[in-house]
Amino acid sequence: MNSPEMLKDALNDAQALRSIVFPNPWAARAFGLTLAAVEKNLFSLQAFQHALIERIAESESRGESITDEERYYSCWVDALTVLLDGTPQISLASRDEEERKIREHTHQAHLHQEAHFPPRPLLIVEGK
Repeated sequence: MNSPEMLKDALNDAQALRSIVFPNPWAARAFGLTLAAVEKNLFSLQAFQHALIERIAESESRGESITDEERYYSCWVDALTVLLDGTPQISLASRDEEERKIREHTHQAHLHQEAHFPPRPLLIVEGK
């Protein structure tokens, strides 16, 4: 499981950054956003680590154990969101607008990909 220590290593060592494995693309994006926010001094690594620990503790207090990377990165995103919500440089309205743009871009890219690569029919071969 990746950790805030890996984030610290990634800030200091590009090789460490390349060695990190994520369970899915959104976890990699959350990691990258956190890295960028720390580099822009929106919050410190220590503040992020504290927020992540709090989110994990809250999750566990609700009976949701952190048994896999997806749950861990859900707590990661929650911690990142809390910190960004408390950052005076980022207004809630501007964050919502940027999120809308990203979702629209992602949707358009998905439609564009489908236009070039239509889904193939599922082929079922008996006995295999």
